[in-house]
Amino acid sequence: MPIIRPQHKNDPWRPLQAWPDDCIVQWGRNGVVFGQKDAYTTGFFEAFPQDGVAGFLRGEGETLEQAEESAFEAYSRQRRCFEAGGHQWTRARRLRGFEARERNGRKVPKVSTYTNGGAFCVRCHAFQSGVMPEVPELGAWRQPLSYGEMETLMMGLVRPDPGMDAMEDERGRRKSGVWRRRLELRARMFGIDLPDHRLPEYQRPEGLNPFAEDDYMKACREAVVRHYVRLRDKPEKEGGGITGMFEAMAIRRLEAEAQEMGQAGLAS
Repeated sequence: MPIIRPQHKNDPWRPLQAWPDDCIVQWGRNGVVFGQKDAYTTGFFEAFPQDGVAGFLRGEGETLEQAEESAFEAYSRQRRCFEAGGHQWTRARRLRGFEARERNGRKVPKVSTYTNGGAFCVRCHAFQSGVMPEVPELGAWRQPLSYGEMETLMMGLVRPDPGMDAMEDERGRRKSGVWRRRLELRARMFGIDLPDHRLPEYQRPEGLNPFAEDDYMKACREAVVRHYVRLRDKPEKEGGGITGMFEAMAIRRLEAEAQEMGQAGLAS
């Protein structure tokens, strides 16, 4: 059984495919997808394998079963590529259409080049983060938090994870720990009063149900929602494509949490 995100603790539906035990999964019945001309809702299933096959997978369908099957088909295809000599990575993601220029007499395809370390396999189109060295952006730490980053903070994912944070890449850098610490510092800089994960009351109890929210996660959720409520009246960031899709899903969850906390008198 894969690792199921805590927000599904009360959902009786469970994955049907043979996902690895360390694969993190989540799903939804009414996900919003932003197209180039319009938006639509669909069932979706998202998986985050930890075995090197893929970094992120998303399937869509009229039912959760169809969405999960779509995601698992992509995982199976990418696993075959991985087992047949490994992925061949590139920073550039191929887009539709061509640029208004030619190279050696041939049209130049449009691409989106990732500088954050994420890369795409040219054979099976798998995506993983942290594959290539990050190209630093000067002043990036001053960029406002995205809604997706706020959702990550709300879930308590900046608390150190001994297993993940001990993993090193070929250059000896602790990627997971650096990412968590950087996001935590940016959150504090922008005024989110995150709890101190070093305090005894915020240590995750041993043997706790993996679906259960502990005191640290609850405190993070309340701190982030309060921050979101303060920013709610400001103009929303422009977004599109896959970035816009993730931002929209994060906003929906933040708004739902804000309404729930408001009803409980905790959002002020």
